[in-house]
Amino acid sequence: MNCQMELRRKTHTRTKPSTLLFVHIPKTAGTTFQSVLSQMYDDYDHCTVYPAWQQAKDVIKSITWNGRLRAVAGHFPYGLHLEAEIQPFIESDVRYATFLRDPVRRVVSHYNHVMNSDHPSHREILGRHPTLESFLEHPWARDVQTLFVSGWKPEDVARAPGRAANASIEILRDRFEVVGLTERFDESLALFAEAFGWRLPEYTSMNLASERIRRLRVEELAPSLIDRIKAANRCDVAIYEYASSLFDERCSETRSSHYRDRPARGRRRE
Repeated sequence: MNCQMELRRKTHTRTKPSTLLFVHIPKTAGTTFQSVLSQMYDDYDHCTVYPAWQQAKDVIKSITWNGRLRAVAGHFPYGLHLEAEIQPFIESDVRYATFLRDPVRRVVSHYNHVMNSDHPSHREILGRHPTLESFLEHPWARDVQTLFVSGWKPEDVARAPGRAANASIEILRDRFEVVGLTERFDESLALFAEAFGWRLPEYTSMNLASERIRRLRVEELAPSLIDRIKAANRCDVAIYEYASSLFDERCSETRSSHYRDRPARGRRRE
C-alpha cells in the first residue's frame, strides 16, 4: 500500500483528553507543519496517514496498540471523526485544525508541484494539462480547500457553490479550533501554541517551491489568468476571505503576543 505512517507517544495533561485532527490541504504548508507535530507528539500517540484516508484506514485498523491517538494528520476532509473505522482510535472530544492559503497562490503552487514531479500520476496529469490554463480544468485546481473543509463531494460543490461556501464558513467558525494561514505561518503557530498548550515550536521549511527547477510565479501571471483562477475557485476565495478575518480576530485575542514577535526559524512555501 502506498501509505506513509508514523506513530508517536507522549503523555499530555489535559483535563479532558482530546484528539487533534489536522486537515492537511495540499500546498498550504502542511508538510512543514508535520515537523511541528513531530515535536509536540511523541512515540505512539501521533499518526500521519498518506496519501489519503481511504488508502490508510486499513493501516490504522491494523494497529495493535490499545490506546487513543492524540493527533492525526493527513489529506482527509472534515468528518473523519464520523468514520466507524477510526472511532476506536481517537478520543470522543476531537479538535480540528487546518491551514488555508490564498487560492490563486495555492493553485499555482499545486501546478508547480505537478510540473516538477516525476510521479507517474503527475506526469499523466501534466500530459493532459501541460499549461496552467489547462490545469484549471483539473479537480486539483478547483475549490480544493472548500472540498476539504466542507467534506462535500466535488459535484455537490459545483451544483451549489453558494451553499458549499456557507457550509464551509460555518464549519470553520464552529468546528475548527485553529485555522492557520500559510502566508502568516509564524503567527499561525502562535495560535496553535495558545490553543493546544504547546511550547513555542521550531520548524524547518520543507517542500519548498523555490528549490524546484521550473516554477511559475503569481506576480508574473497575466491579470486575465489570475481572474480565471479566481473564477474557478469562487468558494475558496470566499472561505479564505472569511478565514483571514477570523485569523485577525483570534490573533488579537491571543495572550501569546511574544510568540508572534519571535523571528521565524524558516520560511516555508509549498
